[in-house]
Amino acid sequence: MRTSIWLVRAGQSRANAERRFHGQADSPLTALGSAQSAQVAVQLRRQRIDAVYCAPQSATHQSAQFLTPLCRRAPVVDAGWADQGLGVLTGLTRAAAHRDWPLIMADRLRDPLHAVAPGGESLATVAERIVAAWQQLVTRHRGQRVVVVTQATPIQIMLCALVGTPLLQHWSWRIDNGSSTCVDLYGTTPIIRCVNATTTLSRADIEATQRRVDHDVSK
Repeated sequence: MRTSIWLVRAGQSRANAERRFHGQADSPLTALGSAQSAQVAVQLRRQRIDAVYCAPQSATHQSAQFLTPLCRRAPVVDAGWADQGLGVLTGLTRAAAHRDWPLIMADRLRDPLHAVAPGGESLATVAERIVAAWQQLVTRHRGQRVVVVTQATPIQIMLCALVGTPLLQHWSWRIDNGSSTCVDLYGTTPIIRCVNATTTLSRADIEATQRRVDHDVSK
């Protein structure tokens, strides 16, 4: 029996575009981000999707809305799939973080697995949360096809866990905005079908999606 799970990174958010630490910030999609999310729905349109899950932040929830027609039910919001909580670093550019919180940034470089910004989470804690969310998902949807919309770090964490790569090498998996990564499970054996699948978008694609979003909002 095969279980298929697509791990989708949300489209570009305003924080992404401004190169700010995203974390669990409630930052909405940009026009490009909406187009990226719409394109993921096009990529998956031939799949029979049984459920869509998403992290609770604006960008992930908005991205998941584009996938709703694939399973004809609203996305399930699951805080277990949220990105790493970055506490006081949330919303800052890297330069501002080094200026305002130099000791915290130094700790992140010295011990990236356990360093915690005030109000945030360590990478080790996030990994425990993400793996638990994965296990719950697999148990609940055994033999089904499921999409999870989250951010890059949770996807990188799960790829490390599935293939046995050390967690500190999570950064070696490139996960772009609006990308999909698919894992097939046969029992407990994972097969990585694809990683970071994306589509090149034209300006016309972006503008068309934004017109559609504006029309839906104005209804």
